[in-house]
Amino acid sequence: MKIWRKSRLSECHANLFANGRVRAIYVNIFVMCAAMLSLASFNSGDSEYKMKQVYIYEKIPDLECNIYLIDNQTDSILFCKVDADESLKPVVIWCPGSTPQPLVVKQTNSLYSYGCIPNCDWKTLLKDFHLLIVGNPHVPAVVSEDSLNNEWAYITNPAKQHSYPRNYLQDNYMDNYVKRCNQIIDFVRCQNWAGDIYTVGHSQGAKVAIKISAQNDYVKAVGAFSINPLGRVDEFVRRARLQAIEGKITDEEAQRQINQVYDYWQSVCERPMEESVYGEDSHKTTYSFSTPTLSDIVHMKKPVYIAYGTRDVTSSYCDLLPIEFIRERKTDWKVVPYLNMEHNFAVVKDNGEVDWSDYHFCEVIRDFLAWLKEL
Repeated sequence: MKIWRKSRLSECHANLFANGRVRAIYVNIFVMCAAMLSLASFNSGDSEYKMKQVYIYEKIPDLECNIYLIDNQTDSILFCKVDADESLKPVVIWCPGSTPQPLVVKQTNSLYSYGCIPNCDWKTLLKDFHLLIVGNPHVPAVVSEDSLNNEWAYITNPAKQHSYPRNYLQDNYMDNYVKRCNQIIDFVRCQNWAGDIYTVGHSQGAKVAIKISAQNDYVKAVGAFSINPLGRVDEFVRRARLQAIEGKITDEEAQRQINQVYDYWQSVCERPMEESVYGEDSHKTTYSFSTPTLSDIVHMKKPVYIAYGTRDVTSSYCDLLPIEFIRERKTDWKVVPYLNMEHNFAVVKDNGEVDWSDYHFCEVIRDFLAWLKEL
């Protein structure tokens, strides 16, 4: 694991100076950025560079974390730096999953906990790293527990478990998450406390982490937990067929369900950019997250770490990733199956019930960080 970096200020402005359209205003921007002590960043993916104000939005003393806000006039991006330490260390950026969980939850006992990640012993885990959590679009940074459903997702109507904010549903698609995280990376690489940058995510967030790593040269390695490399909609087919094989439903019922998936997918592909929400997702959401990430994973020109539970139907294709890596002569990979565990790394008992008292998500994160230290 390297903690190497150039001068952050000069690196952050290298692209600006190379761009003839903005060369004339380079000196002014440089002076402004130096005065703001890097509380400004630039979107390296845009042809036009726009100033973005970044500031501490809220401090959570109970968790010793700061919530930042990037305000670029078109979108407000919240993210949380889990530790208050500002010594130079590698930075791990956590991409959230598929529900609108907040960064921080205020519990009924007035204590605070994290909403998008497990509540691990972060002081111990982050001895050698900084951790940043990317906030979900249009979800408040801090939400009281009575505004969450039974999956800790933010809802607008406590009587309806899936009453997610409408603007969240409209902006819940792959390209938006990638764009938002890239802006955070632009900010991070300007900070004196930031060494090498890594992305990691769980479930839907794993796909986002993979896509960012495939496109952003500043990301040095990537971790993906409980990922479905084939996308999303295929899981409904595999799940129905597995239920028939296990005798839980008949073959006829399985085929009926599968045919319904085919019909739904046909309608999605006919209108893949439609933002009208059907149930929990728009066609735009379903189409974007049903695009396979398999090629990105296998052809990644940087180290890849995959972790999954062997009792998780969603990520069952991960069993085959070593075959694909070997076929492509890729060597900088690690695939870790966690036996008898489900999607969130809780143990599944012999009777099929999930034992939430036997929960290993923090162990999975610890193993991933140990792998990063060996790079």
